[in-house]
Amino acid sequence: MFLGILEYRAESAGRGLAPAAPRDTSRTCPRQACGHTGADNRITREEFRCARCGYAGHADRGGAVNAGIRAGLVLPVA
Repeated sequence: MFLGILEYRAESAGRGLAPAAPRDTSRTCPRQACGHTGADNRITREEFRCARCGYAGHADRGGAVNAGIRAGLVLPVA
């Protein structure tokens, strides 16, 4: 029901809705060249550090980038 309302609101605003599966989005390196997934990447609730390439950042930001990539969006990673 929630997604139906959200989809309606998005369409009325001239936007589209692209749901993405949230599984492992905050454990996967958001760098497209790496993409390593592992529980050891998530240091704390907020801190992310890729065990393979060393990328470090906020875990929720990385999860949002990964969800956007899965939804077909292109999002830059600093």
